[in-house]
Amino acid sequence: MATEESNGLNFTKAEAIETILYQLKASTKCEEHRKRFTLCRATQVGRLGDPTFCEDKAAKYLDCYNKVKFLYPSNEESLLSKEKASFTNRKKRHCVTQYQAAFDCLYQNESKIPDWARFSPNGKCMREVDDFMLC
Repeated sequence: MATEESNGLNFTKAEAIETILYQLKASTKCEEHRKRFTLCRATQVGRLGDPTFCEDKAAKYLDCYNKVKFLYPSNEESLLSKEKASFTNRKKRHCVTQYQAAFDCLYQNESKIPDWARFSPNGKCMREVDDFMLC
C-alpha cells in the first residue's frame, strides 16, 4: 500500500478505517472490561486514579481488544484473494463478509479520516458498519 494516500498522521486511509472498525467492534465486545477499568481508576473527587492499581483490569481490557482483532478479519486478509488468505489455516474468523462490506464502503465513499459524520443515521455506510458491529 505504498501508493496509498497518507492522511498526515503516518498511517494510511486503509489503516485508519481498519482501526475505526476494530474500535467500534471492541466497544460492543469489550464494554464490561472497559467499565471495570474505568471504575477502578475513578476516585471520589471525580478524577482518574493511579492506573497501576488497576493493572489486572487494564490487562483484561487490552486482552479483549486483541481478541477482537484476532477473531475478526484484518485489512491485510481482506485485500487478499480467499485462496491467498487461506482462512482455513488460521483460527476461524468471524464476520468476514460484514467487515469487508463496511471496509469497502468506508474506503470508497469517504475522503477524510476521521470524519464521524459518516456514522450519522444518514451516513452512506451506516448500514454496513452496523451489520459488522452486530454480527
